[in-house]
Amino acid sequence: MVSYNSSQSDRTSGETSVDTDGTGIGTGTSYFGGKISAQITNYVAINPGWAQSHGIPAGAIVAVRHDGRAEYAVYADNSAADNSNTQVHTQGSSHLAEALDPGNNGDNSVPNVQFYALANVHIDPDGSVSQPEINRLGEQAFGVMATWFSN
Repeated sequence: MVSYNSSQSDRTSGETSVDTDGTGIGTGTSYFGGKISAQITNYVAINPGWAQSHGIPAGAIVAVRHDGRAEYAVYADNSAADNSNTQVHTQGSSHLAEALDPGNNGDNSVPNVQFYALANVHIDPDGSVSQPEINRLGEQAFGVMATWFSN
């Protein structure tokens, strides 16, 4: 498991910025051929160079925690065109921002966010990338840790 938090982010002033890629199915993120939309899926965007240096593949399941709330997300977007960027970057979909911070209308950054990425648990890009599938894999992978994430 690779743990990182928003205070380590390279260019978001120590907060998790909100990504709004896609307004529906077919117009989504860099990965998964547009199957993932910011409005309906919890996803995180990571610098590809940083992800690679930490062994995190596209599709990795990520538990995300903020202010006593926890959600499961998938690494489904890159946050830099420069694949050599090895700095951590914290960005999540508008759907994730709203789930972590119910008062957030999906376009405000979220402070104090902790991420736990599992390199060995990931979604097949050719398979289902629905939020229920992300949640199922997250619950299965984190098991007893899930209660800690929600407290």
